[in-house]
Amino acid sequence: MRRVERNENPLAHLVEKSAEWTFRMAVFGLFALTAVQALLLVPQARAVLVPVERLEGVPVQGMPPVQQAQISLSLEGANAWPGAYVTVDGKPVEAFGQAQVWLAVREGDTVQVDATKAQGSRRILIDHESPSLLTPVAGLEWDVDGGKKSPAVQVHFIAINP
Repeated sequence: MRRVERNENPLAHLVEKSAEWTFRMAVFGLFALTAVQALLLVPQARAVLVPVERLEGVPVQGMPPVQQAQISLSLEGANAWPGAYVTVDGKPVEAFGQAQVWLAVREGDTVQVDATKAQGSRRILIDHESPSLLTPVAGLEWDVDGGKKSPAVQVHFIAINP
C-alpha cells in the first residue's frame, strides 16, 4: 500500500479547499454569464429579463416640458447689417436683413452673432419677455465688430412653480 502524505497544518488544508471552491465558483459564474448572454440574444426573452426593454418608447411621466422662449436681437442705430447673421448652436438661423431678428430658443442652446463677413461694427441689444429665461439677460448689449464673432451666450431657464 502506498502511503499518502498529509499536511498536518489545518490552515494549509483550509487554503486548499477554498482554492477548489473558488475555482468551481468561477467556472459556474462563467457558465451562468454565458447562459444569460445567450438568453439576451432572443428578443422575447430580453423583454422578460430586462425591464428597460418594456419601457422603451413609453413617455416618462412627470417630466417638465421642454422650455422655449422668443428672444429678439436688435441693431442699435441701423436698419440692416449685410453679411451678419445669428447662429444657434453653431448653425446660421437668421440674417440681419432688418433691424430686429426674432429667435425661438430652448434650454441649452448657444446663441452667437457671426459678423465675419460683415463690414463695420454694431451694438446689438437682446430682449425677451419670458419670466423663466435666466440667460441671456434682457437688456444685454453686445458690441460686435465686422470680421469677428460675438461672445456666445448659453440659454438657461429657471423653474417657476405655478
